[in-house]
Amino acid sequence: MQLIYEILPVFLFFLAFKFYGIYTATVVGIAATLLQVIATRLWIKNGTANN
Repeated sequence: MQLIYEILPVFLFFLAFKFYGIYTATVVGIAATLLQVIATRLWIKNGTANN
């Protein structure tokens, strides 16, 4: 499950690139990574992250 979580921004980037182009894919990649960082920080703050 951790692998899927970590590879999700890359997968979304390539999916957006295939259908919409490089500029949209870049925005999608940045947004997905930002959401991933926020989610990780919330999980660590709540003590529910797996070490």
